[in-house]
Amino acid sequence: MSLSKIQQQILALIFCLFSDVTLVAWLYFKASNYNRYTRLSGAVMDSPDFQFQIYGILLQSMTFALLLFLVAQFIVYILAWRNFRSAYLYLKFFAVFGFAVAGYITLTATFFGIVPLIIYLFGYYIFARSFKELTAEMRSRPQSTIPL
Repeated sequence: MSLSKIQQQILALIFCLFSDVTLVAWLYFKASNYNRYTRLSGAVMDSPDFQFQIYGILLQSMTFALLLFLVAQFIVYILAWRNFRSAYLYLKFFAVFGFAVAGYITLTATFFGIVPLIIYLFGYYIFARSFKELTAEMRSRPQSTIPL
């Protein structure tokens, strides 16, 4: 059973969105560990209460930034689903970046990043092919002339 090009695109979009969510969840999990934060920040401040408040602000800011990232990615995935060429170009480059981040996580931390690594590789193949097809389709269309 082989999938059509549209089914492959939809699967790539869903899987890449899933990979984005899992990587964001991993980042949040790593950053939400207060013990790790205190080890990294050291005893910079005299007041542990103030340090905990700063940690809360940093965590809220990071949570907002990660949610904003996910919303932006979701919008790009919708645009790609609607066959916007620029969305496929962005996703092609983002799949390379996601592949690099997942590879870094796999090599340094855990094998948690192996599944997103494979998904981003699959996504890059599908997005690059879709971008190439949309570009060829746009070049083959006759240019409309607008009367002056």
